[in-house]
Amino acid sequence: MIPLFIGERVSGAIIVEVKPEGFLDILTKIEKPLVVTVVGGISKKEYKYLTIYKGLVFLTQSKAPLEFPQGVEVVTAKRILIGERMVLS
Repeated sequence: MIPLFIGERVSGAIIVEVKPEGFLDILTKIEKPLVVTVVGGISKKEYKYLTIYKGLVFLTQSKAPLEFPQGVEVVTAKRILIGERMVLS
């Protein structure tokens, strides 16, 4: 079972925030996983990650970088915009 925190609908997409271990579990279910990542934070670094699975956008964040399974394609972004309400940077 994937531990879910929140689900929010923004511009037609459902965004689900999960714990990092849930995010890694989702990646094992995707044939060719793609993860978009952004590093932010003012006094402390925060790592944020986003992927899409079965039409849902999954989001997680952690204080340390996540180690991804082999074969995960990672794109590092300057910032992530989701609709008009959420900005990750």
